[in-house]
Amino acid sequence: MCHPTCECHECEKLAEDLREAWQADRRELQARLEAVAASSGRDPRRMKVDWIFSIAEMPDDETRVLLEAQYPRVAKARRNQERHRATTGHSLGSRGWTVQDQASMWWMLTRNGP
Repeated sequence: MCHPTCECHECEKLAEDLREAWQADRRELQARLEAVAASSGRDPRRMKVDWIFSIAEMPDDETRVLLEAQYPRVAKARRNQERHRATTGHSLGSRGWTVQDQASMWWMLTRNGP
């Protein structure tokens, strides 16, 4: 595991790539959800909340597939982290789509602004 004192530049880059991926995918998904809400006459915030709750009711394997499809940059960044972990033994502490990811998704989609 790469601890906070670890000086692996690749780990640092992978962590930054993941952060940027979350931001880019969130902006894109938020824009899509707002466009769908506008075209269907629904309140954008209510639609986001309903969508997130529908994901929470899905089986884990379906949730993972959906999240990977809606967050393609994040999925790629996670795969890159996993490859690095497999070759170096370094771990950035993230495996799969976690409850923390779902909470992050909730926060990012429901907060104000892009």
